[in-house]
Amino acid sequence: MASPPPSSSTIVARVRDRFRKRVCDIERELVLEPELLMRDACIEVIDKVVKDVSTEPVGEGKHGLCFLATMISEDVKVILKQVVAEDVFEGSSTTRHEQHKDDADTQEWMLSDATIDEAAQLYALSTLHYPFISRGRGLAIDLKAKHIYVIVDYIQGVPLMTALAEGNMSIEQRLFIAIQIASTMQFLACLEIFHNDLFTGNIILDAHNIPILIDFGAATFHHPAERARSSSSTGDMCQDIDAWYQR
Repeated sequence: MASPPPSSSTIVARVRDRFRKRVCDIERELVLEPELLMRDACIEVIDKVVKDVSTEPVGEGKHGLCFLATMISEDVKVILKQVVAEDVFEGSSTTRHEQHKDDADTQEWMLSDATIDEAAQLYALSTLHYPFISRGRGLAIDLKAKHIYVIVDYIQGVPLMTALAEGNMSIEQRLFIAIQIASTMQFLACLEIFHNDLFTGNIILDAHNIPILIDFGAATFHHPAERARSSSSTGDMCQDIDAWYQR
C-alpha cells in the first residue's frame, strides 16, 4: 500500500528547515551578519500570506512565472516568483512550466532539496539590505499546484527603459540615476554577487525617481573556494556593465 501524502504542516516545516539552513549557509559564504537575511522572512502556505493573486502571469524569469499579489499582513502589493529547480523532475521529460497531475509521483516535489535551495538563493540575493535593491519577503507554498514562490517587493513605478524612451529626463536626472546604479553594482561586487541580467528593463524608477534594481533570478555569487581562485571581482562587475551596453 502506498504511503499517504505528507500533511501541509509537515511540508511547511520541511521547507522552512531546509530554507533556513541554506540561507544561513549563504550568509556565511557572503560573510554577512548571522540571521540578517532571515530576520523578516515569512514562510507559509500561500493562502495565509497573500491574497488577490493575479490569474495571469505578469512576467517570466529564469525560475518560472511571476504573479502579482497582495501581502495579507501589510496590505501591500508583492510579486510571487515561481521557483522550479532544473533537476526537480530528473529522469522525466516534463518541462518546468507544465501543470502536473496530482498523483503519488509528484507528492515528493515539495520536498525537493534542489527547489528549496534555488528558492533560498533567489530570496537571499533579493534581500540584501541596500536602498536601491528590491526586498525579498519570504516564501509562499502552494500545496495544490505544488509550487514554491519567492515573495519580493512590487516596485510601483516605471521601468528605466520606458523613462528613457519617453525622452523627458534631464541630464541631471540621468546622471543621478547612473550614479545610483553604479553604487548598487559596486555594493554587489564587494560581496562578489553578480546580477547577470542588468538592463534598463530590470531597473524601476519609483515615485521619487529612485532607481531600484529588481529580478535576481539569474544572479550568482562566488563561494569561498571560488573567491580564492578569483583575482578580482572587477572583471565580473564589468561583465554586468558590458551586458548593460549590449542591450
